[in-house]
Amino acid sequence: MAQKIREPQGYPTKDAAQRANDDMWRSFKKQFQEKPITYGMVFALFGFVVGAVMFHHQPDWGDTNNYLFNYLTISLTVGLGVLVTVFVLNELQKRREKNELSRQLLIDIQYGANDVALNAINRLRGYDEDYGWLTSENSIFDGKLLRAARLQGSKLSKANFSNARLQGANFQQARLRRANFQGANLNVTNLRNADLRFAQLEGVPLHRALLQKAYLNNANLKDANLHLASLEEADLRGTNLAGSSLYRTNLSGANLSNCSLVGAYLEEAEFSTGTVLPDAKVIEIRDSQRMYDKYYESDQGPSQMLRYTDPHHPDFWQPDWVKDKEAPSTDE
Repeated sequence: MAQKIREPQGYPTKDAAQRANDDMWRSFKKQFQEKPITYGMVFALFGFVVGAVMFHHQPDWGDTNNYLFNYLTISLTVGLGVLVTVFVLNELQKRREKNELSRQLLIDIQYGANDVALNAINRLRGYDEDYGWLTSENSIFDGKLLRAARLQGSKLSKANFSNARLQGANFQQARLRRANFQGANLNVTNLRNADLRFAQLEGVPLHRALLQKAYLNNANLKDANLHLASLEEADLRGTNLAGSSLYRTNLSGANLSNCSLVGAYLEEAEFSTGTVLPDAKVIEIRDSQRMYDKYYESDQGPSQMLRYTDPHHPDFWQPDWVKDKEAPSTDE
């Protein structure tokens, strides 16, 4: 019985063969770029082996004219030089690509429309673990100009905005929990409905900032400048407002429960009967709304706030968390 001959499997056309060859070459280049040192060592070792085979007829290693010894010495030196060069060039290329990527992401966030900025922020979060471009001291926002940036609805929890110039930026409904704004400028910034819980805003200028219905629970606003800012119905429970300037600030309907106002400047600040006082306690929860036992009383006027701002007031009050901070340590 005649044996069936298996015909070789090839490509149907010359173009298909060329495309396959191109794909293989691109795949190889990609792998080489990812592991240049590994491939460099393989090529160097291959060269050494080829050279050794070519000069195997010179067995006397002690002979000063031993061509194999000389060849291997020169090859090793050249090979190491090639490896170092490949490594250095590869690292420089990676650095250029990394810098270009961070530059482009920052431009999209600075000047892009809202959808473009949000897409860039999503990508930025993906690179944060490797490069720290969002939350670490290597943040691309540190000291940068982000005036009027369209960042509404963005997810920027734990973002580092140290020393950034954010005047007029739109952070409406943004997630900024535990964000760091130390040294930043937030004048005239839109932070309506933003989540700023536990955010670091100490000493930050927030002149005419829009903070209506913002969540500022446990945020640090010590010594912040809130001149003419709008904090209507803002949640300020447990917020540190010690030493802050609240000149003509609108606090109508704001929840100041358990916040610190010692040393705060409240000249011409605006309150309403819906403003919850710092020492108020929850007495009832009705339709998911907290009801308190103390609200601002219009007939008493601004003088009722002195017991929260003046430490020499006979009825001075401050939160327990402030007292715990000021209490001397008992650790031995």
